[in-house]
Amino acid sequence: MNLPPCPERYAPAVVLDTLGTSDACRTERDYRDTMSLPISTNTIRANGIDFSYFECGTGPLALCLHGFPDSAHSWRHLLPALAEAGFHAVAPFTRGYAPTSLAPDGMYQTGAL
Repeated sequence: MNLPPCPERYAPAVVLDTLGTSDACRTERDYRDTMSLPISTNTIRANGIDFSYFECGTGPLALCLHGFPDSAHSWRHLLPALAEAGFHAVAPFTRGYAPTSLAPDGMYQTGAL
């Protein structure tokens, strides 16, 4: 199993304060234990586009946005850790990334994203 990078590389400081420094990089066994929190896949419509996203947990929003060439799958290992720390972790598939629908205006430039 390939472990994800330590959350301290990507997570905001408030998340790190909640997780604690010693919890930031988990062992493989500890990491598997956090996978007990369910990650659901949902869809929301905005600006004529059906955006798919992963979400996990409840509490204040922790929005995990991916860049090129990654996708929302990049955050699948961090979402349960954020949820365990008391956050509602959401990772959308941004415009242009399946399974999010195609943009009706065909705009995928940086300003449209």
